[in-house]
Amino acid sequence: MIFEEKEAIRLETKITQTSSGGLAVIGAHFEFDDAAFRSAKRQQDIHELRNVQDELPEELEAEKDVNGAGLAMNTVDAISDYGGKCANFLDTGGKATSETVKSSFRIILKDSRVKTIFVNIFGGLTLCDMIAEGIMLAYKDLGIKLPVVVRLRGTNEEKGQKMIAESGLPLLAFDDFEEAAQKVIELARTS
Repeated sequence: MIFEEKEAIRLETKITQTSSGGLAVIGAHFEFDDAAFRSAKRQQDIHELRNVQDELPEELEAEKDVNGAGLAMNTVDAISDYGGKCANFLDTGGKATSETVKSSFRIILKDSRVKTIFVNIFGGLTLCDMIAEGIMLAYKDLGIKLPVVVRLRGTNEEKGQKMIAESGLPLLAFDDFEEAAQKVIELARTS
């Protein structure tokens, strides 16, 4: 009932045995579909109960800059198919700006498991030259020491690729997804 009526997507509980031998439920945790709330303001009463004090600051920061996860999830799956393992991922979606790209790098760099950064963009609404600008801004402002592999496809891809190529930064640009993914795995294994 709660899954259909209130669009819950997960319920976790902990069960413990009481001193009298009975069972008690403790620490119930619900998760609700935030896309339903963000896009159509459905279940506002439920989302007003959200306690952000219980959430990781990195997750809250990422929430401001990202949306969707289609290409990101496909990229994660493909990396796994090629024998790699992703420590983290972000999908900036169609609302990305140079600053949100930089912010995404800042978030990813907080994760000590990250050994290589793979920027895989298919820009429809998102302009590849603006993504390139954000990558270069992040590289310069955040002092990135990790290898960064970039694949840009879509609107203004030629301009973005040219910006990356002429930046003078040690960014590794690829046209082919498979080659880029394999390079990411190679770099992560040798880091």
